[in-house]
Amino acid sequence: MDEEVDAAGLVDRFGAGSFDVVLTTEMLEHVRDWPTVIGNLKRVLRPGGILLVTTRSIGFPYHGYPFDYWRYEPDDIRAIFADLDVLEVEADTDAPGVFMLARQHDGPHEPNQGPALYSMILGRRVVRVTEFQVRVFNVRHRVGPRVASVRRSTARTVRRRVILPTWGLNPTQAQHGIKRISRRA
Repeated sequence: MDEEVDAAGLVDRFGAGSFDVVLTTEMLEHVRDWPTVIGNLKRVLRPGGILLVTTRSIGFPYHGYPFDYWRYEPDDIRAIFADLDVLEVEADTDAPGVFMLARQHDGPHEPNQGPALYSMILGRRVVRVTEFQVRVFNVRHRVGPRVASVRRSTARTVRRRVILPTWGLNPTQAQHGIKRISRRA
């Protein structure tokens, strides 16, 4: 049976120590409140349970489906999961990312909030991103309806600048949030 559950509500839904294996692939960079979600991933593991994580690192382009908040480096992953037995941490150099395999301790452990991460929203390392910062980012980089402006130069060239939503654009265009089209009349 498949269930769709918000990762921040895993413990509420299933209870602590419910799973032998937890697998999360390419999800953590999309979670604004990563300390809560990672804490839940750890808490739902049974003693001796396995946690496998893959996520993106600095150098991987912005890919907001619908949001893209963080980039994790191998040292960040080691620090965040230091309260588990980290068995393997490996960098993906082809598409910058990190793979981690860890085992839950058999006894009690202290939760670890981890380091400041690289924020795709702010472009620097921070502990958290506020809702206001996300809204400012969205206004700057995610333009909703089409906007066009027409300007005439002395050479009678008409240039149209059309701003389109970011979906369907290449990563460079999507990172800047606009696509410019020029045309001579």
